[in-house]
Amino acid sequence: MQCKKRKQILFYLVIGNVIGAIGLIFLKAYAGALIQFVFGLETYINYRLEIKEKKNTPLLVGFYILLSIIASVITFKSWINIVPLISAFLHTITIIQEEENKVINLSSLILWMPYYIAFYAC
Repeated sequence: MQCKKRKQILFYLVIGNVIGAIGLIFLKAYAGALIQFVFGLETYINYRLEIKEKKNTPLLVGFYILLSIIASVITFKSWINIVPLISAFLHTITIIQEEENKVINLSSLILWMPYYIAFYAC
């Protein structure tokens, strides 16, 4: 099944982010889990905006970035914890765009590979 409407895509992204965060908690990868929950929150807010047919504001985008930085600072323990922060910036760019940029989205997803490897998820 392929989702054509942005609302559907955002809804499934919220679910995927929450499931991903739970999986990272089981791996004790708390920095990544917190960022995944932040992703879920950002995506949920965008989902609600999409339902109300409203747009993102620069203030909201700034809030997304600040929230990602705070989550990363709180959970930072080693260099590998920088990966979720970089991915968070790319994720924010992806979800605020009207038309999905697949290259940025793919880059965000590829960045998670070394993070998962570091926590023996493979």
